[in-house]
Amino acid sequence: MKKKLIGISAVLLAAAVGCGDDNEPGGGGAPVDLQITGMSAPATVSFDGQGVLHATCQTDEDCAAVLGYYHAKNRFWQMDTQRRVSRGTLAELIPAAGTGKDEFLRHYLSTSTGEPIEEAIWAITDEGTKAIVEAYTAGVNSWLADARAGRNDATLTEEYRLGAIDVKADEIPDWDPLDTIAIARLLTWQLSDDSVTESSLGAAFPRLPVERAVALFTPAQATTTFTMPASGVSYFQETAGVRAMRAPFSLESVAAVQARLGIASRALEEARAKTAASELPLLGGVDDPKGSNNWVVAPQRTANGNALLANDPHLPLSNPGVWYFVDMDAKSEGTGSIHVAGGSFPGIPGVPIGRNENVAWGATVAYYDDTDLYVETLTEDGSAVLFDTDGDGTPEEVEIVSKDVQFGPANNRKTVTLKWVPHHGPILSEDLANRVAISARWTGHEATNELKAFLDVARASTVAEAKAALQQFEVGAQNFVLVDTNGSIGWYPHARVPVRSWASYSQTDPSGTLPPWLPLPGDGSAEWEGFLPADELPQMFDPPEGFIATANQDMTGATADGDPTNESPYLQAITAAGFRETRVVELLEEIGDQHTPETMIAIQADVHSLPGAYLVPAMLAAVDPGALSEDAQAVAAALEDWEYGCPTGLASSDPDGPVSTDPTEAKESIGCSAFHYLLSRVFANAYGDELRASGAPADSNLLIRPLTLALGPARDVQVDPAVLWDDLETTEVTEDAATILTASFEDAAAQLARAFGTDPNEWRWGRVHTITFESLVGDLAAAESVTGINNGPYANDGGLFTVDVANPPSLARGSGFAHGSGASLRIVNEATADGIKTWLQVPGGQDLHRDGEHYGDLVDGWLANESFVFPFTREEVDAAAVTTLRVGP
Repeated sequence: MKKKLIGISAVLLAAAVGCGDDNEPGGGGAPVDLQITGMSAPATVSFDGQGVLHATCQTDEDCAAVLGYYHAKNRFWQMDTQRRVSRGTLAELIPAAGTGKDEFLRHYLSTSTGEPIEEAIWAITDEGTKAIVEAYTAGVNSWLADARAGRNDATLTEEYRLGAIDVKADEIPDWDPLDTIAIARLLTWQLSDDSVTESSLGAAFPRLPVERAVALFTPAQATTTFTMPASGVSYFQETAGVRAMRAPFSLESVAAVQARLGIASRALEEARAKTAASELPLLGGVDDPKGSNNWVVAPQRTANGNALLANDPHLPLSNPGVWYFVDMDAKSEGTGSIHVAGGSFPGIPGVPIGRNENVAWGATVAYYDDTDLYVETLTEDGSAVLFDTDGDGTPEEVEIVSKDVQFGPANNRKTVTLKWVPHHGPILSEDLANRVAISARWTGHEATNELKAFLDVARASTVAEAKAALQQFEVGAQNFVLVDTNGSIGWYPHARVPVRSWASYSQTDPSGTLPPWLPLPGDGSAEWEGFLPADELPQMFDPPEGFIATANQDMTGATADGDPTNESPYLQAITAAGFRETRVVELLEEIGDQHTPETMIAIQADVHSLPGAYLVPAMLAAVDPGALSEDAQAVAAALEDWEYGCPTGLASSDPDGPVSTDPTEAKESIGCSAFHYLLSRVFANAYGDELRASGAPADSNLLIRPLTLALGPARDVQVDPAVLWDDLETTEVTEDAATILTASFEDAAAQLARAFGTDPNEWRWGRVHTITFESLVGDLAAAESVTGINNGPYANDGGLFTVDVANPPSLARGSGFAHGSGASLRIVNEATADGIKTWLQVPGGQDLHRDGEHYGDLVDGWLANESFVFPFTREEVDAAAVTTLRVGP
């Protein structure tokens, strides 16, 4: 196994010996070991065997200050880069990164008139939340002061000495409250804005014959499991929304959409390139299949009569990890209002996924459509856009807001002009020759206060109170699931969802065809009409089936026929393909009323390939075995024996280590390899011609839909996806499923032979399906030829769209099977009458210092799906403490 040797944590060593001060702040008592500016009284801080921070404080603000200090102590590089990215100053720290990301994100993370969004949010933030952020800021700056003075073992990690970077602590600016606000909005942008998808589809959609465009870019899920129907509730009957079937699907009307988008093709390509280049490793790349799972189970479905919650948000598996785990208690021995534990984001004083004494909550991306791109018509001089402000059909000029902003290091700054359309948002690209510009409107361009939502959830004592708190979560679109110690379960995906009564994909009148997941006309015909009222959003509490599950898929079933606009209100379009949701619901129903924390953990670890179960029988049936070569027949034989499991097939997590001798694990690993190699070739052979013609990205979440619809059970989808079998680039033959699949079996056999040899026993999935926890430095490390900055590779189980998600993002591009995202934490909560008990798995470690005891120390347990108990009560925390110290003002 390729695992770094680790030493004794300098952090814990310093904590053990203290800083040497004998002062007694707060009116007396024992001396403090560490000083943090702004605290009102001393606090007790301990670290357990996993390096998790536990703080017992006098006030909520004191806990925030402690959190700020230790976020900085263990993860300052992560915080520093994120604040610079979110505020457009990364090039000041890393000149080699260039100013492209800075320019784009300073542009995009602003109000529609160009004010930095963090400034607008701070202006509307309540005083209580400001006090928490300011205390947190004081804690961060206390650590910076220690680092500058060389005391308390406050040291920068080696990223600050990477290649051309040579930054010292006294060269780093103080933390500012606006840094925290900016990071929070950056994260919600990455979790909700879909301008990359819309610009990509908008550019590609008009370049294909209309039948192929509709089939390839279908919003229909590959499966038919949806959150509300699975729990026994119908959204369109149970809410104020009503089913509003419109005219039959019309290809002629879609052709009109193609014509409209074709005019803007050049500008849309530029918009996509600019947006895609600015994507970050913080919460996901552009073409990576996205995913997260969470579910809750009511007491009547559990063996112990207690509500259960499971959550495994799928995010980039970076080094360090996305989360920093904390337990902040200002109630047990203090006068505060918060005792909360769970995953925190370094840079932000809150717990987005976690629990308090009585309530636990989890989150996954909801995929509400909260973004629209507009094709603007420019005036002759490009200084304004045409917009029908009166609704009378007569366009009027609306000026463009322009601002000059400087970017880059002080010795090499440049000035660029950024532009906004006041009623929409930032202009992403311009095609002056065609008088076209692309602007973006995202709900996050308006000031909202998501941090207060998380602070108030931490104070909730019931599911109902948590729901009320989450009504303040308006940008970021998360599926929040909830349980409480009274036995209630709930699901509340609250966010601002635009009202679009005009949304249509199937109007027979071409002028009325306005699919919101494609760029829209900027002339005033497709404007937002406010936001859906909170009580009309999807939500459930104690539903009939006794469980609620989400996995980023369609919540209501509106996309089932490929047209999410023919039901009202319109909520979602391009979501997850649905395999994880279907499998989770299958397992929840299979276990029946005997759910336990152990069954929840087992579901999180499930590596059954539902795509394989859906596709392999049809693929085998479509080819003539006699027409296959001997090598291709070996691929078919491996798939015939496969029972759709995806273990590594190795004896350890070392991808170069010995194979497992367990015959079942070997067979399943071999079958999983054969399936993924075959699927990669099917994607290329079936859809490569369309992708080349349209310029669309090879995205597994995009391509798995028409493939499953073509090979799986008959579905009520508007266009037959079998039209995609015929190759656009050939004229002498008309390809069908048998032609494409036979060629794919042959190609897969050749690729497997090159990777493993011709002996199928060597086709072990863990050899090629690996995970490397990559530094947030990313491409810069590669450019500098720096080694040792990442952690890995490790062999990992799972596969494309398994519950224990391990999606190879390059599978559809035919360039490998390693994966870079997955379960950024796995958490299970059991809500008993005596309180909540929590189990946790973490893909990394708390500390980024390479010589620290808690650098990457939890990876092995995460790979093996082994949980540890997260201490919470004072007795549990004291019993688990490895190191304890006293910190104070």
